[in-house]
Amino acid sequence: MIVDNKARIREKAKELFMQLGMRRVSMDDIAHSIGMSKKTSTSIILIKKHW
Repeated sequence: MIVDNKARIREKAKELFMQLGMRRVSMDDIAHSIGMSKKTSTSIILIKKHW
């Protein structure tokens, strides 16, 4: 499930970056657009692959 969420975050980030530009998109924007909190989405991104 973490892998799926990580992919969702990456895909939404790419989408928002293309629409608005990288400087205008925050982690809050990405997290909110996929229905997560900033804390949860940041935790998912930072989890090490070798766990």
